Amino acid sequence: MKFQANCGVEDFKTLIETQCTYVDKTVFLKDLFWGTDYGSHRSSNTPVSVFLRPRRFGKTLTLSMIEHFCKLDYENVGNQDKARALFENLEIYKDKEFCNKHMAQYPVISISLKDVDRYDFYESLLVLGYKISKLFFNIQSNKEFEHLPIPLKKTVEFFNYISDIDIYSKKGLTDLKLNINKSLSDLSQILYLLYKRKVIVLIDEYDVPLQKAAVHGFYEEMIEVIRGIFSSVLKTNEQYLERAMLSGCMRVSKESIFTGLNNLSVFGINDERFNSFIGFTKEEARKLIRDTALETRESEIFDWYDGYNFAGAEMICPFSLLNFMDSALASSDVNNFACKNYWVNTSGNEIIDRFFTLNDAQASARLQNLIDGHEVTIKADEYVTYNEILQNSCFDDLMILMMHTGYVTAVKNEKDSFTVKIPNREVFYCFKNRVEQVFNKKNLKWVEEGLKLKEALFAGDTAKVQNIINSMLINFISVRDFGVEGNYHMFLLAVLSMFTGDFFKIDSNQESGKGYYDLSLRDRQLKTCVIIETKKLPSEAKDNEIEGMSRQALAQIENKDYATDAREDGYNIIKYGIVFFGKACYIAKG
Repeated sequence: MKFQANCGVEDFKTLIETQCTYVDKTVFLKDLFWGTDYGSHRSSNTPVSVFLRPRRFGKTLTLSMIEHFCKLDYENVGNQDKARALFENLEIYKDKEFCNKHMAQYPVISISLKDVDRYDFYESLLVLGYKISKLFFNIQSNKEFEHLPIPLKKTVEFFNYISDIDIYSKKGLTDLKLNINKSLSDLSQILYLLYKRKVIVLIDEYDVPLQKAAVHGFYEEMIEVIRGIFSSVLKTNEQYLERAMLSGCMRVSKESIFTGLNNLSVFGINDERFNSFIGFTKEEARKLIRDTALETRESEIFDWYDGYNFAGAEMICPFSLLNFMDSALASSDVNNFACKNYWVNTSGNEIIDRFFTLNDAQASARLQNLIDGHEVTIKADEYVTYNEILQNSCFDDLMILMMHTGYVTAVKNEKDSFTVKIPNREVFYCFKNRVEQVFNKKNLKWVEEGLKLKEALFAGDTAKVQNIINSMLINFISVRDFGVEGNYHMFLLAVLSMFTGDFFKIDSNQESGKGYYDLSLRDRQLKTCVIIETKKLPSEAKDNEIEGMSRQALAQIENKDYATDAREDGYNIIKYGIVFFGKACYIAKG
């Protein structure tokens, strides 16, 4: 098979017609039609299915595949030629009985809520209204349209003239919300009456409006609208609804938008059924790689892009793998084309920033442990809402959101907890990039704290230095292992290096006297030099040994005469021995 990347192609018809590489998932169609004789033990046993996967795992393409398999040829009802042209070379077409019964047999309503992401409720509602209006396009051209009930024709007319709505007036807002709430329900009834067949409803990125509304402060208004749509089309619409499939990242509780909906199955990242339906399995990815000149780089590629665990299925993000393969195979040197981060640029990574504002030393230490490559255990509460996470941020809730959006993956799933880790090198660099952006001189709050630390060091105010360092350590995250004292040293170096200039110089690990000091800070205006020696408290040490260790660090400065060069240059000397333990320190001054 010749590799031809489908990067960015989310329409199944376009992908097949342009002969892009497609990993065949069509066999799962039989499991979606649970009411037939075709499904397996994986089959959904309810007419409404919600599929949850991290971003860029192929949710949109999957729903597009379902749409093009099921959708009627509206101009030639009953004819399967258009669908056959797309599916005849795929696995599902081997089951002729199934295809004859289901292929090109249903009216399909397909809508993505991905772009319903504006900064205020009115703008988001308008975007949603315009997206819905496109679903009603050309309905009036059907010769049976005039025979529809008047209320349904009024719904079509409303969306045909949606641009005339004054959303900022009370009547305009009320009318828009009312018509949006019943839009998909009315459309399914219209399609049923026009084509005498039950309807398939596909809703992509169903949770995006709620996520954005939670961030921008209009969650309650938006959830009322989304609840209204889903209730009307999914709950009270059995007469016209054949099946509905929704996709998103985050599991949203029934109580919030699926109230009273008993015909619903949710297939998340920790559910065994359909666990390999969306995304590439490791074997599928391996076959793609081995069919190209990249075969010798398989282990490196997996190190960068593999590592997701969906209830026992080893999965890889299609977007990242395909982008890398496309770029590498088009390069002049396939063997040396560097793996890089494609996933980081697909969406904002602000969720990571939430951890830096928790002001919780324990949470910060757990995040540090995660970034250092270790596993972290969190409570299993998958039904927490976006609003709860963003308004009452705590480590476990934020980590649940990270798990659903792909920043971490569950390696163990127990009744009351998940054990999670960062899945691969690509995602690690997402964390690294955010850390480097937050803890630098562009962050004014960080600079302000660093300046206070510098001033306290030169003032000889030991208590203030200790308090400032402890405060900064609470939220500070390193992209290096915090398990060695050298990286506490690097923390101080990173903070104080922000102020280097004509009058302030910082040196690290330079020779002076009888050895190499950790840090030397020289203020030319004050004619003062600060010498710092850092130590990390061993894990087996007792609390009453902390002060003694700080004195040992101070004695090392004295015994090895680290201040020799500064003293000879005429500087006053201030010496600090600093012992670090976890997210805190103890300081001795000399």
